[in-house]
Amino acid sequence: MKIYTKTGDNLETSAVKRRVYKSDVVIHAVGSADELAAALMVSYHFIEDEKIKEIILGIVKEIINVSADIIGYGDGNLIKEDRITYFESLIDEYTNKMPKLTQFIVPGLNKGSSHLHLARAVSRRLERWVVEYAQDKEINKNILVYLNRLSDLLFTLARYLDQ
Repeated sequence: MKIYTKTGDNLETSAVKRRVYKSDVVIHAVGSADELAAALMVSYHFIEDEKIKEIILGIVKEIINVSADIIGYGDGNLIKEDRITYFESLIDEYTNKMPKLTQFIVPGLNKGSSHLHLARAVSRRLERWVVEYAQDKEINKNILVYLNRLSDLLFTLARYLDQ
C-alpha cells in the first residue's frame, strides 16, 4: 500500500464515508486527535513514572477510537462510558495523593509535566473542534464527556509529576 494516493491533491480528502474539504471541521477534529496522540507520546518519553506511562499509552491507543467515532467509522460508538469512569477514578486517585489545589499553578515545572500540560492544551483544542462538529452532526454522546475528563486527567497527572 502506498502512502500517497494523490486523491488529496486538490483541496479535498476522504473522511471514510465521504469527501470533504481539508478545511472541514471534521478534518480539524481528527487532525487535533492526531496531534494529541503525538504530544502524548512526546510526554511519554520524558516521564519516569511507569504507571503514568502505562496510562498515557492506553490513552494514545484510544485516541484512534475517538477519531473513528468522530468520523462515524463503524457504528460510531467505540468510546464507552466505562472509559469515563476509569478516568474519574484515576483523577480521584492522583488528586488524593496531592495537597488541595487552592490557587492557579505554573504549568510544567519539569520536562515530563511540561509536555503533559501541552498535551492537555491540545486535548482542549480537540474538544473545541468536536463541540463545533457536534453542533451540526450527531456523534457518540460519550466523546465530549471523554474529552472533558481526559483534559482533567492530564492536568491532574501533570500536577502530580510537578510535586
